[in-house]
Parts: sequence; C-alpha cells; structure tokens
Amino acid sequence: LMPQKPGAAISPNFVGLSFEMQYVLANTNGNHFFGPKNQALIAIFNTLGVKNLRVGGNTADRPTIPTPTTADVDDLFAFAKAANVKVIYTLRLNQGSLDTATQMANYITRHYAKQLDCFAIGNEPNVFSKEYAPYLAEWKRYAAQITAPANSPSAEFCGPSTSPGHETWARDFAIEFGNRGPLALISQHD
Repeated sequence: LMPQKPGAAISPNFVGLSFEMQYVLANTNGNHFFGPKNQALIAIFNTLGVKNLRVGGNTADRPTIPTPTTADVDDLFAFAKAANVKVIYTLRLNQGSLDTATQMANYITRHYAKQLDCFAIGNEPNVFSKEYAPYLAEWKRYAAQITAPANSPSAEFCGPSTSPGHETWARDFAIEFGNRGPLALISQHD
C-alpha cells in the first residue's frame, strides 16, 4: 500500500555505518580493517548499499589510543573509494592537539576531498566537557584554525554528536550554526 501523504524523500546517501576510530589503526600485523585489501568488507558495504562511513566513537577521544597516521588515513580512504562511500572523520578534541587535528584535516582535504563528507570535532563531548558553553568555545577554536585560509578553508563539519540525554546541545548547535558557517549536518547519538 502507498501512503496517502508520503513524507519527505529519504536521501539515497542516507544509509551509513559508524565504527570506532581504533579500527582505522593498523593491527599488530600491520594490516588495516579499513583498507583496499579487505575485499569482503567492501563487498558487504556494496551489497548493503552503505553510502557513509563514520569513524569516531569513544576511541577517537581516548588519550590512551593513538591518533591515526597519514598511512592509516590513506588506507581508510582507499577503502572508501573502493566501497564507494563518503567518510565522516572525527578529530580528537578531548586532550587533543589543535595543531595535530589541523594537520590531519589539511592532509585529508588535500588528498581525499571527494571521499570526505565532513569532520566531527570530538565524540560525545558532553562526557568530558560537561557544559555546552566551554565545548562550543573549543569547537569554534578548532573550526576557525582548520578553516583558516592557509589551512582547509573549504572544510565542513558536523556535530555536536552528544550522547543520549543531551539533545539540547544539538538544538543549540543548530541555532548557532544553522544559517551560517561550515556546518554540513547536525549529529546526535541515540
């Protein structure tokens, strides 16, 4: 049966999966889960019609987990190209380095702009930032440096990606950036 009044059409790019950032890192054998050699995973993504891959999760902001190297990112985006997906890439905010995040954002936008959907700055920031205002100030600081003319002025972002129960952060984020700025989409975890 067809509904009498169908709602808005769902984007053909709607289907996506989210994985922990640690899966971007090479394993003990030097292989990457997200790499062009993982043909089985590429086939699964294609079979399911997955169009977006978000890498982030708690391990994106866990200081005990290394941040990915450019070699890790090269394999991630080779996988993305082979699987025909766009990537949402999370930059470390909790105890992270703004300069390191800027360097990685520059590298990704210079080499993989076609496979990049947007950057997330931090994952579930309410876990470590407790209050919205300090988080927002830090987010703006990151976004300003990353999008500076000498860096990646065309970079786009999503956020705030807070945990359940903190939906007001998403609302306030939409109010703050909804009509301006480098915001690609609003994200909220459930």
